[in-house]
Amino acid sequence: AESTVPAASSGFGKAAAQRLSDELKRKLGFMGVVNHKTVGALDLFRILRAVKTLEDYRIALQAMNRFYNFGIKLKHRELASRLLAAAMVCGVEDEAVELVKLSGAWLEHPPDTALVYSLMGRHLDAGNYRTVRELAQAVREDWRMQVEAPLYALGIEAMLRLPEGGVAEALLLHE
Repeated sequence: AESTVPAASSGFGKAAAQRLSDELKRKLGFMGVVNHKTVGALDLFRILRAVKTLEDYRIALQAMNRFYNFGIKLKHRELASRLLAAAMVCGVEDEAVELVKLSGAWLEHPPDTALVYSLMGRHLDAGNYRTVRELAQAVREDWRMQVEAPLYALGIEAMLRLPEGGVAEALLLHE
């Protein structure tokens, strides 16, 4: 039984991110006069939810840039988490890692630690042990992020798998 609901009306589909971005452009207008009661983080979240491909991710980043250009505050506590989730869905792993490492410089709130641990697990499974180490370091250095047991478990496992010097680093992290 096929669905009778067209993809465009459900908010998801091949061009959903582009369609939502175009709607946002219309809301923002061309003159830079923005009604802050009608445009906000929820509009960006709708675009991030529709992200499925690298091109969709670029569209979402362009929309985020428009928010900054129009002076719309992006201080929502879930913004970093949703952006990280979108990067992971699109398979832009390097971008996801950089987002975790640099979120303190430009986002008000850090990404959710469960997503960060998921990203660390992906890199651990892929054999990217140095990346797991970098993510563990970034979490430990960001005072806004709660350090929990999974961070140490993933970090120590990655360090033990490093070809050289990993055991000593794992012992330091353990202490």
